[in-house]
Amino acid sequence: MARRLSSWILERRLEQTRAREQYLTNKNKQDETFNGNVEARPLVRVGYRSLLQLIGATPAPAMVAIQASESACKWYEGLGTTGTLGATHTKLGLTYGDLADFLEVDKFDASKIISKLGGTPTAVRTAWGSRYIRYTKSGEGNARASYTAPISVKTGAVTVSAIESAAQAIATAVATDIGSNGSIYLEFEQSTNRIV
Repeated sequence: MARRLSSWILERRLEQTRAREQYLTNKNKQDETFNGNVEARPLVRVGYRSLLQLIGATPAPAMVAIQASESACKWYEGLGTTGTLGATHTKLGLTYGDLADFLEVDKFDASKIISKLGGTPTAVRTAWGSRYIRYTKSGEGNARASYTAPISVKTGAVTVSAIESAAQAIATAVATDIGSNGSIYLEFEQSTNRIV
């Protein structure tokens, strides 16, 4: 038998629901809740060797040119915010610079490494009165809360275990920047990708 809820619980839920509804309806109409300072992060064209797409008489990984976040690639490669990406940077298994041998593609969902930077646990109150604990850094203003970049291997067979090994080496290198409350994980290339 289910427990009957008290009227005050139902009234509080109704108040929160109405406040949430009002907040979401008016969110972009009020200056204090509308973020008009959206700035595009710079992108860089990189060469990527595909995990699932094979081409040629002797099937080899398709080599495609895709867009990637320049700041994320620099961060994973160990350059911070300065420096220039080049042939000596191999942690992500990408090619920077001369992409003459790579096929130009759009909307290609490459394998990605994603990092969420940990922060001090902070209680955050919503506009409708509830609260939750945030364990990651806030991405407000120019601050970065996460980094996402394509990941592959530069030479040899492109396999899941090779990508996992590269990601493990990166995770070890950036562990102190991620922090104890952060996370790092992989999203592998989808099999529905088409090279046209």
